Amino acid sequence: AYSKEDGTRAAKMDGQIDEDVKEKRAEILMELQNKVAEENGKKQIGKTLTVLTEGIDEESCLYFGRSYMDSLDVDALVYFGAEEEVLTGELVKVKILEYVDYDLTGEMIYDK
Repeated sequence: AYSKEDGTRAAKMDGQIDEDVKEKRAEILMELQNKVAEENGKKQIGKTLTVLTEGIDEESCLYFGRSYMDSLDVDALVYFGAEEEVLTGELVKVKILEYVDYDLTGEMIYDK
């Protein structure tokens, strides 16, 4: 939501929108964004993505990284299980099995 900045022309303009209206509009947009993210995430289920490994999540014991679709500090992560150690910076193929709260989970695929 837009916030008035002292000293700007926009802060002095007529027709300012009430804070409660701004908050309600932002809520509506976030609900829509959540639906879009879920639809897009679920479309990845069953696909194989190349993932740049960033580390291991100690709590879940899953590796995590990003696909070509994911920006650092902006987008979700891909979590995956692996049968052998995966090094940070390693590119691996991951078959996506599930979408959970913006993130994808899957299993590493090994070349035969």
